[in-house]
Amino acid sequence: MKAYYVGGADGWTLTNLFENIHLRVAGPDKHDQLSTHHVPWTDPSVTMALQDMAQIFGDTATSLVAPRAP
Repeated sequence: MKAYYVGGADGWTLTNLFENIHLRVAGPDKHDQLSTHHVPWTDPSVTMALQDMAQIFGDTATSLVAPRAP
């Protein structure tokens, strides 16, 4: 796998990444339910998506972590 970089200073890039991971983990129906507040943020699908996100960012072999701008 090639290295990648996600600029998270603006926040929307991390939101977009979460949405893509949640869609993959939970499927479009569950994701639509989350986006319309019919599924709580404590739902197991959200936990799984966040765990996947943490694994992606914790993989130092494929991710580049840049210092935060002052």
